[in-house]
Amino acid sequence: MTRKEGTIIIYGGSFDPPHRGHMELLRAAVKEIKPFRVYAVPAFKSPFKEAAPVSFGNRFAMLKLALRAAGAGPEKIKVSRFEGTRAGLSYTFDTIKHFRLLHPRSKICFLMGSDCLSGFGRWENYRGIINNAALLVGARSGFSLENPSGAPFRRLEGVFPEISSTSLRVALLTGEKSRELSGPVNSYIERKGLYFSRERRRLKALLSPGRYAHSLAVGRLAAELAVMHGVNPQKAALAGLLHDAARDFKKKRLIRYAVSNKLKIPCYKATAVRAPVLIHPYAAAKLAADRFGVRDKAILRAIAAHTLGAGRMDALAKIIYVADLAAEGRTFPPAEKIRRLARRDLDAAFRAANYVKLKYTAENGSWLHPLSRKLWKPLPKKKD
Repeated sequence: MTRKEGTIIIYGGSFDPPHRGHMELLRAAVKEIKPFRVYAVPAFKSPFKEAAPVSFGNRFAMLKLALRAAGAGPEKIKVSRFEGTRAGLSYTFDTIKHFRLLHPRSKICFLMGSDCLSGFGRWENYRGIINNAALLVGARSGFSLENPSGAPFRRLEGVFPEISSTSLRVALLTGEKSRELSGPVNSYIERKGLYFSRERRRLKALLSPGRYAHSLAVGRLAAELAVMHGVNPQKAALAGLLHDAARDFKKKRLIRYAVSNKLKIPCYKATAVRAPVLIHPYAAAKLAADRFGVRDKAILRAIAAHTLGAGRMDALAKIIYVADLAAEGRTFPPAEKIRRLARRDLDAAFRAANYVKLKYTAENGSWLHPLSRKLWKPLPKKKD
């Protein structure tokens, strides 16, 4: 290359999914900087995030649709496959080095939101990044321009919306279409069965309309509680969505399913005779693994424990146990109280939910499963 082309903007990210906040930030950068070219670079896998639930190819396609719908200067913007072809973890320094070789005489700007700036000093070879590219930062609502690394940056004019990709994924997982996504992106997600939309259709076929609506409500509450209590909200939403996958099986079918799959159910013989409906959480966990492809053991344990509990329950399992009893749509009076309590104190809400279940069982003269009895731990008495 023998001539200086002008400024190049690189905008990297997971784009999982590409939303209005991404588009507004990019459009503002194009307007203010007037670059020669922009490269939007979807990560294959970010070093700061868990493995993306959507493939690189689908995120690449969605990003192209989002850019076209946003009208964010398509004549200048190219969606790059660079990180996808490399596979593995995606480090910004390597990406900038690649484009530096392509455009040795250009000024390179790396675009980011202010939500990334405070942690920039933890990025791989962040000094190499600022030696090869100028940081271009858009202030996002709810995030300061705190910059512990001291890296120089240029702030874009304006303030950009705070849109959480994690929250969007949770909403999509539980069947909501988001106004933060363009129409073409929403349509692509539905057509390709992304964000569990294909599996939701399968789940809907297994359940009655009321049970399906309850499952969506449990997924939403579980995700909300997960954010409050330091648990992955996507895992919580998925566990909540699938917790009752076998709930509409008839009693004989539940027993056959348990026997044929050799399910490990505490006090199985007594359960099969006296309350076969209590087999359903263990059957649901098996269905989640076999029919819905869930491999995460914590999710499967949470599904299995949502009715009777278990000896050792982590925060995710407690969240699903509570959300099942307290989700929107539950009409008995303690549900709303436990829902409010769970937002403050998960363990207290868990004990309260267990008490409600035990009380209901006793008042109805139903069989009390030994696991439920063992689970009960009353609150310690206050000292005078």
